[in-house]
Amino acid sequence: LPALKTISLQSTKYTYGASRNPEMTRISGMLTNCPVLESLSVTYHPRRLAGFHLPAADDFLLCARWSTLQSLVLTNLRCSPISGADAVASFLSAHAQLEVLHLDVSFGTARAPLCLHDDTLPKLKELKANRDVTSAILACPILSSESGRPLEILKGLRLSGPGGEAFLANLRAFGQTAKRIELVSYADIDEIRKLAEAAPQLTWLDVGKRIEVHGGAATAMGVDRAGRPAPPIATNFAEWAGILAHLPQLATFHGVRFFYEVAPSALAAPTHNSSSGLPGTTIPSAPSERTRLPVTPSDRSRMRKNEEVAATFASKCPKLRRMDHWEEGTGRIVVLARDGDKVRYEVRRVKI
Repeated sequence: LPALKTISLQSTKYTYGASRNPEMTRISGMLTNCPVLESLSVTYHPRRLAGFHLPAADDFLLCARWSTLQSLVLTNLRCSPISGADAVASFLSAHAQLEVLHLDVSFGTARAPLCLHDDTLPKLKELKANRDVTSAILACPILSSESGRPLEILKGLRLSGPGGEAFLANLRAFGQTAKRIELVSYADIDEIRKLAEAAPQLTWLDVGKRIEVHGGAATAMGVDRAGRPAPPIATNFAEWAGILAHLPQLATFHGVRFFYEVAPSALAAPTHNSSSGLPGTTIPSAPSERTRLPVTPSDRSRMRKNEEVAATFASKCPKLRRMDHWEEGTGRIVVLARDGDKVRYEVRRVKI
């Protein structure tokens, strides 16, 4: 198939019959017959048992070359701690047409630093990689273009640990085109404050999961209406709103829940002015007429708290619209709807 342009390869998830030391020799041999490849995805599902190793990608990265490659996804592969960084640098410098790069490659503990050649990845728009690789790509100069690299999306980052300050410095100096950042995790709210100061142009921010430590910000935990453990609700919403105020273009914020669970019957109550003392906050009305159940005192209290949260974020973040729903993994979000100086929160369904 010499004209093949798109290939996606995935390993099975089963341990039975799987090699303990998988290789990429046959994959490399097959891909050499596809000279006009534009999109390539190689994903390995790691085995959670002792003695199983990730596939070694050193030879693949040193030898595989496609002048037309625009999208590359490499997931759960490994490289030699000594020569792996050179192999990655050589591969990236040879693929100037790449626009989307997801690089999940392990280098081991004693890894060499990634040193990229000038003008590496001049057309890159989306990058998913660890913090050190992302920092190296940001700092790599683009001499062939006055506008620099059009990098808009950064994913797969952790801010905690050594190298975090260097990444933020490179983001501040070279990441002016970044509009969307999706973190894997963060340790404390100060990390998000530093991130907001380094990239004030962001329109989308997902802070991922918080690494739980003692003495953190207060959270409210309980169970949902089905009796399942409910995700924590951050009670320091005013502090978060103050941090997000450093991002005047921010339209989407995910990773922290501020809204309390409210029964659908309560959300279907008629629209009325807020009694929480906050100007311009309303409760969303039902889309159609139906028999409405009485609102319980508990739901009424939660609605008032949600109104306060919505009004606070709306006042600090003039373009913020999309936030987390109070239930995790339900395909729903909370939307801040504005009508002049009035703000209300609505629940919308989205694709996940």
